[in-house]
Amino acid sequence: MHLESPVKCPENPDIDALSPFLRNDYCDHCAQFDEDAFRANWHQIYFVVFSFIRRFNRRDHGLNHRDPVMAMLVSEIWLYNIGRLLERNPGCRITPELTDDARRRELLPKCNAYSLAQYLGLPPQTVRRKVQALVDLGWVVRSEKGELSVTVAYEAEVMPECSVETMRDFISSARMALAMLGFNSQR
Repeated sequence: MHLESPVKCPENPDIDALSPFLRNDYCDHCAQFDEDAFRANWHQIYFVVFSFIRRFNRRDHGLNHRDPVMAMLVSEIWLYNIGRLLERNPGCRITPELTDDARRRELLPKCNAYSLAQYLGLPPQTVRRKVQALVDLGWVVRSEKGELSVTVAYEAEVMPECSVETMRDFISSARMALAMLGFNSQR
C-alpha cells in the first residue's frame, strides 16, 4: 500500500484526524462551537443538520433494497472492515488496494454476525437472515469461519452514486450550519 502522511486534525495537528472516528466517536477539538449561540437558534441549525441525516438515510434505504435493517447491517460491516484497515494502516492510500476482490479479502479485517447483533441490539436470527440476503446479493462475502466483509460489487453498485452525492450534501449542510453558528467557511 502506498504510504502518505496521516491526515491531521485541523484544530490540533498533534492528533490523527481519523483516530476518534475509528473509536466510533468524533474529534473533541473540531467539535467545539458556541453552544449558547446554538441553543438560541437551535431549530434552524438542527433543521439543516437533521435534514442531511434524513436525506442520507432515504438515499441509503433506497440503494439497499428499501430494507432498513439490511442497509444498517451492510453499513456496519463496511465501517468495521474499512475502519479496522485504516487503523492498522494509518497514512496508507487503501483505495487502489481494494478494487480487486481477492486482495480485498486478504486485507480487510472481518466481523461476524453475532457481534453485529450484539452491537446493534438486533435479534441474532434477524441478523443472520439479513446477512444471508446480503451474501445472496453478492454484497457481502462470508469466510469459512463465518467472518464477514463487504465486496467490490457492493461498493460498485452503491457507493459511487451515494458517496459523491452524500459528500455534496454533507459539505453543503455543514457549511450552512457552520455559517449559522458564526463560523467563517472557506471554499
